[in-house]
Amino acid sequence: MKYNVVLGIRMPNPLGRTLLSEGYPSKNFHMKAKSSQTGPTAGFIAEKPIYSKISPSSYHKQSDYIASAVKKGAIAIDLKISKYRINELISTGNLTEMGNGRYYAEYPSGRQEFIINSDGQVFDDKSNPVRVMTNPPESGSDYADSRPITADYDLFSIIPNLNQSVNVRPLTSSPKALRGNFKQDFLKPKALPGQDEDANMGNLHFFGMTIVQALNREIANEGYKGGKLVWHNDETGNPFSPGFDIADKPIFIHPAGYVIQINSKAELLDFYAQLRREKYAPEYSPIFGF
Repeated sequence: MKYNVVLGIRMPNPLGRTLLSEGYPSKNFHMKAKSSQTGPTAGFIAEKPIYSKISPSSYHKQSDYIASAVKKGAIAIDLKISKYRINELISTGNLTEMGNGRYYAEYPSGRQEFIINSDGQVFDDKSNPVRVMTNPPESGSDYADSRPITADYDLFSIIPNLNQSVNVRPLTSSPKALRGNFKQDFLKPKALPGQDEDANMGNLHFFGMTIVQALNREIANEGYKGGKLVWHNDETGNPFSPGFDIADKPIFIHPAGYVIQINSKAELLDFYAQLRREKYAPEYSPIFGF
């Protein structure tokens, strides 16, 4: 990339790589539901919460996200997976073969059994088709891709050099210590005068939009057939973020040509200090607190 920036990416699910190589599109900013991490639904956004990676206590929220996406134009379609994908899921321990086209997988909801026919179509143990979601159209567009979606690549941070560091986001965030289930207006994310977050890209400044667009062009040039892979604001600028989560295990790509994965908050702070010595400008996040 021609822009001298350090890019942080939340660690993607390795099971999504095959789906991307097979040309599946990634979920856009208007699909908030979480993906599945195992079984034949791995990497997809399943219609039923029992196949998602979330705990059963969050099923209601997941169902609301699916319903919201459907209102915006998303649809649920029958899941079909390739023979290669079936073998990959078995070899990685995400699917167990029982014989006669029957399989099972362990989800947060418990063991779920499936039937997969010779065409790769997936059914539940009662022979009902298992369905996964498509994207709703982007705001201002009528185009709806009919293909099922997989998880997108979430940016963790966009770190410019000092000369590029004056970038103002549409929304400001309140510190994590002041956040919670409060009704006070002063604790809500604030919009700058005359601005609001972008309808399709979220709380991203103009320079960040330029970076995201450039990333998607380069990804397409490398052969990805699913459209955009990076859709929205980075986690550092997410005004609704729950805060820094080390489970993100962010991966940073440095313009000098090396890649580093961070496994603790201390490692991240040390890396940011190193970047400042190199004249880069990691953005302060009121929600993260650093």
